[in-house]
Amino acid sequence: MSKFAVQLWSMRDIAEKDLLRAIDVAGEMGWDGVEFAGFFDIPAQKVKEHLQKWNLTPISSHVKFPLLWEHLDEVLAYHKELGVQYIICPNAADWSDMQKTVEMLDEIRKKVEDAGFAFLYHNHNHEFVPVEGVRPVDLIAEKGLLMELDVFWAWVAETAVVKYICDRGETIRFLHVKDGNLKKDTPRGGKACALGRGLVPLEKILQAARRIGIDDWFIYENDDSENSAEQARASLELLHSLDIR
Repeated sequence: MSKFAVQLWSMRDIAEKDLLRAIDVAGEMGWDGVEFAGFFDIPAQKVKEHLQKWNLTPISSHVKFPLLWEHLDEVLAYHKELGVQYIICPNAADWSDMQKTVEMLDEIRKKVEDAGFAFLYHNHNHEFVPVEGVRPVDLIAEKGLLMELDVFWAWVAETAVVKYICDRGETIRFLHVKDGNLKKDTPRGGKACALGRGLVPLEKILQAARRIGIDDWFIYENDDSENSAEQARASLELLHSLDIR
């Protein structure tokens, strides 16, 4: 049976002020786990104790590329104490030299795996846009790097998401379950929202993921943190209502 986690970036209006309170909110709602996007100088043991209070699994953590490249030992030590298994790079800022960027990601991956963790890359829409005929997402897959596929940003890039999941399922470990609408006047061309309030065909996407075994965790994320608790609660209700379990 699939479990549902919330990326705490979705509740950053709460987490940036009080991460432990954000964990409380997630636990009170009934999420099965959380994905982190920063710890705000709170000791790992304190965060771990708060997760245990709610029986929340710390499934994964987004760590920015510069931290992974320059301070990996400290990053891994913190996550080991916390009990996180998956270290995820949420964005490689520079795709001007795609081959170099992929090589750097692969170097990080090897070190992360040598330390006993798993390493994933999280996409936005630009990884699906060809540069001189080559999409960064294809180079990532060819290098053997696994992905946390953000279905909203893939959809914004006009990707046939269900087909992509079926064709490239072996390269995908988790889905970022995100909804939203096209909005061409924004920097990335889309605006996220609570699940079920946008145009992304979530049920079909998650059914496709289940068919090929990408279904142990579905991770909700929302780049719009206004009224984040209400949006997260509505999104969890939507996930429970879908025909995917």
